[in-house]
Amino acid sequence: MLFKLDKNNKSYNNVKKITFNDIDWKENDLEDLVLKNIQDFISQDLMVIFTKRDKQEPLVMALDNKSDLYIFELNRFELNNEKLNGENLLQLLHYGQIYSGDTYDE
Repeated sequence: MLFKLDKNNKSYNNVKKITFNDIDWKENDLEDLVLKNIQDFISQDLMVIFTKRDKQEPLVMALDNKSDLYIFELNRFELNNEKLNGENLLQLLHYGQIYSGDTYDE
């Protein structure tokens, strides 16, 4: 759930849940928004080294000041669909497996 805080009244209100269909968006529209504004969505301490070119790659890869790799991916899923949730996790683990052995020479 998402809430909007009202600091004057020290209260909160529920933010209305919307779907991509409600605003006539696709998953790619959200990816494009994130990519155009990536530094607003990730830590300023990270340097983006890669952005998605095709479906078989993560959305963003970035390095921190210790050269640790961060992999970012956006996926749409249904809260009550355990199969899809498992597939999303497997996709991230797959990216970790692919890139964990990479070196700077590659």
